[in-house]
Amino acid sequence: VISAGNLSNTATVTADQDVLDEDNETVIVDIDSVSNGSETGTQQESTAITDDDAEPSVTLSVNNATIAEAGGVATFTATLDALSGRDVTVNLALSGTATGSGTDYTIGTSSIVISAGNLANTTAITANQDLLDEDTETAIVDIASVNNGSESGIQQETTTILDDDNEPNVTLSVDNATIAEASGVATFTATLDALSGRDVTVNLSTSGTATSGGIDYTLSTAAIVISAGNLSNTATVTADQDLLDEDNETVIVDIASVSNGSETGTQQESTAITDDDTEPNVTLAVDNAAIVEAGGVATFTATLDAASGRDVTVNLSTSGTATGSGTDYTLSSAAIV
Repeated sequence: VISAGNLSNTATVTADQDVLDEDNETVIVDIDSVSNGSETGTQQESTAITDDDAEPSVTLSVNNATIAEAGGVATFTATLDALSGRDVTVNLALSGTATGSGTDYTIGTSSIVISAGNLANTTAITANQDLLDEDTETAIVDIASVNNGSESGIQQETTTILDDDNEPNVTLSVDNATIAEASGVATFTATLDALSGRDVTVNLSTSGTATSGGIDYTLSTAAIVISAGNLSNTATVTADQDLLDEDNETVIVDIASVSNGSETGTQQESTAITDDDTEPNVTLAVDNAAIVEAGGVATFTATLDAASGRDVTVNLSTSGTATGSGTDYTLSSAAIV
């Protein structure tokens, strides 16, 4: 009210303190109407109330430290330490050994929005079932950034997805039942009955009549590793050439043990190394062309032209004018071995 005889008067706007962090706010004053006068055009003035409350701090928590692979759910909660007059957006970052985007899990939202006037809101991680045997995997959730608030220190929470799939079974096969002695190769294949999310190690043992270590053959590896995501891998037996005439020899391969899998029953495969060396030739020699009747000795020697891997038996026959079997002489053996 501007009293008669005066040119002006006032009204005041006084800000009221609160504890809500909020945007700066405006007070707009218009002339609504005038009694005994008229408004000059449109009269409007404003003042801004500058907020002085600190932004709220945000903490993160999770309700389940472990969840089942078959649809288990972990709920992550972002909580303010004070109410806010503004929406607070908590942006999340994901890490860990588990893969998101529907592979190992799905997250409801990567940003938790806490609406003005509320203290908390949530997002959830839901595990996705698969058929892969795999290690227990972790989903780690961090606060990446906060809009209209601040992270309280470093906030990080984890849930662990518990695998429920069986380990795969392993079988063994070989492509060649016989191989040539001249660097023939037999490939032994370890095969899983299902894909695995872990490396499967198939430890081998060898036996048979052939000798390993580069004598009769060389085994490429004593352990077949089937990498995660693959169904099979191989080891090879390569025959080593030698000059010995010998029997065909066998290489027997067994599964000794399996890491991250199990042997299907008893798995055993073999390959035979076919010898390609010729039999040795034999000559006969005697040291004495004449011996005395009174106990004289003549030694007959059978000699090979090459060493052999087999016993060579030289069967003898006798003739001449002398009579054996103790009459004129005695032959120590009818066969030289």
